[in-house]
Amino acid sequence: MFVLYQIMNADSEAQLQDSVAKAQAVISMAGCCRAINLRNCKQVAEELAKWYVVQRTRAVYDSFAEGLKALGVLSALREHPKQMTALFIKKDLPLTAEFMEELFKITLSEPGSNRYNVECRTVEDILVFTIGTNYVPALGFNPEPSIYFLEDNQDCTLPLASTCENIIRLPTFPKTYESFCEKMGFGIRNSPGFGFA
Repeated sequence: MFVLYQIMNADSEAQLQDSVAKAQAVISMAGCCRAINLRNCKQVAEELAKWYVVQRTRAVYDSFAEGLKALGVLSALREHPKQMTALFIKKDLPLTAEFMEELFKITLSEPGSNRYNVECRTVEDILVFTIGTNYVPALGFNPEPSIYFLEDNQDCTLPLASTCENIIRLPTFPKTYESFCEKMGFGIRNSPGFGFA
């Protein structure tokens, strides 16, 4: 808290008392009843900071620890801290082609066919482009995203997205990667919003 910093670094009694007045709510909650002057202001500010950071949250922390203890999680945390880290600290998982293959149910044409070769574009770029992030959401994807490819005989050369179903329907019409990116960019930037892009 900035007022504690002001108390600690006060140069005059007037400046100190002004800072003490601003911090009166914190001083009262901490139970500090002594007079604060230029001689003890640094010590009092340090004690108030310690109370604010540690003691003020102690009851909540103890209650949380009791809950973990009741479920047997606290002992597991103490015995296996590295393995249990993932339960409490989100790790950013980079989007990779391998992750995309696991995440998406990709419906491709028959392997070896010309359509199959056209459909095998960089799926990692597609997800980054569609979702707008390089990382997996903390709660994952629900429902599981899917990629479908539009038939050549369909009159659509732009991507379609069903946001409720997490389905991306991609055209195979563009013959170059640059054309594909242009169509993807145009389709997504000019989508009407919720529903189908």
